[in-house]
Amino acid sequence: MDPGTRRAVLVFDNFKAPDGHAYEVWAFHGSTPAAMGRVRADAEGRAVMRVEDVGDPNDLTAFAISLEAEGGAAPQATNEPTGPIVMIGSLGG
Repeated sequence: MDPGTRRAVLVFDNFKAPDGHAYEVWAFHGSTPAAMGRVRADAEGRAVMRVEDVGDPNDLTAFAISLEAEGGAAPQATNEPTGPIVMIGSLGG
Protein backbone atom coordinates (compact mmCIF):
# COMPACT_ATOMS: atom_id res chain seq x y z
CA MET A 1 0.00 0.00 0.00
CA ASP A 2 1.22 3.48 -0.89
CA PRO A 3 -0.15 6.08 1.54
CA GLY A 4 0.70 8.92 -0.86
CA THR A 5 -1.51 7.66 -3.68
CA ARG A 6 -3.93 5.63 -1.52
CA ARG A 7 -3.40 2.68 -3.89
CA ALA A 8 -2.79 -0.91 -2.88
CA VAL A 9 -1.89 -4.15 -4.61
CA LEU A 10 -2.94 -7.43 -3.04
CA VAL A 11 -1.48 -10.71 -4.30
CA PHE A 12 -3.16 -14.07 -3.65
CA ASP A 13 -1.82 -17.57 -4.22
CA ASN A 14 -3.64 -20.88 -3.67
CA PHE A 15 -6.75 -18.89 -2.83
CA LYS A 16 -9.89 -20.60 -4.11
CA ALA A 17 -13.23 -19.94 -2.48
CA PRO A 18 -15.45 -22.95 -1.76
CA ASP A 19 -18.12 -23.66 -4.39
CA GLY A 20 -20.97 -21.16 -4.22
CA HIS A 21 -18.87 -18.59 -2.35
CA ALA A 22 -16.53 -15.67 -3.06
CA TYR A 23 -13.85 -13.88 -1.06
CA GLU A 24 -14.33 -10.14 -0.58
CA VAL A 25 -11.67 -7.63 0.54
CA TRP A 26 -12.41 -4.90 3.07
CA ALA A 27 -10.41 -1.93 4.32
CA PHE A 28 -11.07 -1.05 7.95
CA HIS A 29 -10.84 2.55 9.07
CA GLY A 30 -10.93 2.20 12.81
CA SER A 31 -13.78 -0.28 13.20
CA THR A 32 -15.63 0.88 10.05
CA PRO A 33 -15.36 -1.45 7.02
CA ALA A 34 -15.29 -0.33 3.39
CA ALA A 35 -15.71 -2.85 0.57
CA MET A 36 -12.77 -3.00 -1.85
CA GLY A 37 -14.12 -5.73 -4.14
CA ARG A 38 -14.13 -9.47 -4.71
CA VAL A 39 -11.02 -11.58 -5.25
CA ARG A 40 -11.17 -13.01 -8.78
CA ALA A 41 -8.72 -15.90 -8.70
CA ASP A 42 -7.80 -18.00 -11.72
CA ALA A 43 -8.21 -21.79 -11.87
CA GLU A 44 -5.00 -22.26 -9.84
CA GLY A 45 -6.17 -19.85 -7.13
CA ARG A 46 -3.91 -16.93 -8.11
CA ALA A 47 -5.05 -13.33 -8.26
CA VAL A 48 -3.65 -9.82 -8.27
CA MET A 49 -6.05 -7.16 -7.07
CA ARG A 50 -5.39 -3.47 -7.58
CA VAL A 51 -7.25 -1.09 -5.31
CA GLU A 52 -7.30 2.48 -6.59
CA ASP A 53 -8.36 4.16 -3.34
CA VAL A 54 -8.19 2.51 0.07
CA GLY A 55 -9.39 5.70 1.74
CA ASP A 56 -7.62 7.91 4.25
CA PRO A 57 -4.32 6.20 5.12
CA ASN A 58 -4.19 8.02 8.47
CA ASP A 59 -7.00 5.95 9.93
CA LEU A 60 -6.58 2.74 7.89
CA THR A 61 -6.09 0.03 10.49
CA ALA A 62 -6.47 -3.27 8.63
CA PHE A 63 -7.39 -5.19 5.52
CA ALA A 64 -9.76 -8.12 5.96
CA ILE A 65 -11.19 -10.87 3.77
CA SER A 66 -14.66 -12.25 4.26
CA LEU A 67 -16.23 -15.38 2.82
CA GLU A 68 -19.46 -14.36 1.09
CA ALA A 69 -22.16 -15.96 -1.03
CA GLU A 70 -21.18 -16.19 -4.73
CA GLY A 71 -22.45 -12.69 -5.55
CA GLY A 72 -20.40 -11.15 -2.74
CA ALA A 73 -21.63 -9.02 0.13
CA ALA A 74 -24.14 -6.29 -0.54
CA PRO A 75 -22.11 -3.34 0.79
CA GLN A 76 -24.59 -0.85 -0.61
CA ALA A 77 -27.20 -2.36 1.70
CA THR A 78 -25.14 -3.31 4.76
CA ASN A 79 -21.74 -1.61 4.27
CA GLU A 80 -20.17 -4.50 6.18
CA PRO A 81 -19.30 -8.13 5.61
CA THR A 82 -22.30 -10.46 5.67
CA GLY A 83 -20.16 -13.61 5.90
CA PRO A 84 -17.41 -14.50 8.34
CA ILE A 85 -14.05 -12.74 8.25
CA VAL A 86 -11.49 -15.43 7.43
CA MET A 87 -8.32 -13.31 7.29
CA ILE A 88 -7.23 -9.99 8.73
CA GLY A 89 -4.00 -8.08 8.44
CA SER A 90 -3.38 -5.17 10.78
CA LEU A 91 -1.47 -2.12 9.69
CA GLY A 92 0.75 -0.10 11.93
CA GLY A 93 4.30 0.46 12.93
